[in-house]
Amino acid sequence: MQKTGPPPSAIELNAEVTKEGWSVYKVKDKSDVTLRVKLVLLKLFLEDLNSEGDARFGVGANLVMTVSVPPELKGEKSAQTYTNEEIVASIVAEDLPFETVREDWNEYRSAEGIILGVKPVATTVSRTSKFDSAGDPIYYVQHQMVKKAKVPKEIVENLRKRLGSKS
Repeated sequence: MQKTGPPPSAIELNAEVTKEGWSVYKVKDKSDVTLRVKLVLLKLFLEDLNSEGDARFGVGANLVMTVSVPPELKGEKSAQTYTNEEIVASIVAEDLPFETVREDWNEYRSAEGIILGVKPVATTVSRTSKFDSAGDPIYYVQHQMVKKAKVPKEIVENLRKRLGSKS
């Protein structure tokens, strides 16, 4: 997967965390597994904004994951870190069934007053043959990032000018 940065005209915004929670899933894998996923926002970019205040944002983020598994799924503890390619190549149980327990919106507020909601939504969950430092299996989670925003009307024109001046 090729990663690209924000367009040259994008404005980097400073954002403070208002709320960051965990998305929780029950995964059917030999036994029930609880998978928790948290998005950590690293960067926020305003990429486009129309006169009505409809905005397109880019984000730089990391996902943090943890699992609670029954003893029969535990393996040998390993402190090794793996590349994404190594994780994908080690999948042994692909596209496991799961149900969503909770997918909370994370909320961030920019210095300009924009309120951005972001949540990761799991689309597929697979177990690998790799284990973490607690002996828990490492799961590969594909996800989509869903975003929503509230841009105060009084700052729309100023932001549109800033976006236009960065070309």
